[in-house]
Amino acid sequence: MVYSGSSESSTEVQTSAANLSSFERKISKNEAEFMNEFDLTISFNGVSNTDHVFVRTKFLYVKGEGWKSDSIEYIGEITRKAGETSK
Repeated sequence: MVYSGSSESSTEVQTSAANLSSFERKISKNEAEFMNEFDLTISFNGVSNTDHVFVRTKFLYVKGEGWKSDSIEYIGEITRKAGETSK
């Protein structure tokens, strides 16, 4: 997925995510969490940086409404130069 945009000051920003891995952990009947790992690339005026990002999302089941996001936690990143691949 790629998103891009620019402002009136002639700056350009693009973001993309790739290599998504998702892991599920069932905590209880009404509670589950997912750990998502992916490469996040952000380009600003043609200069790119790629981070390997980890995000944990917790879901709760609400009767009559279904599964709802309860919390999203940014765990961290492993930074490497654009163009380098995971080892």
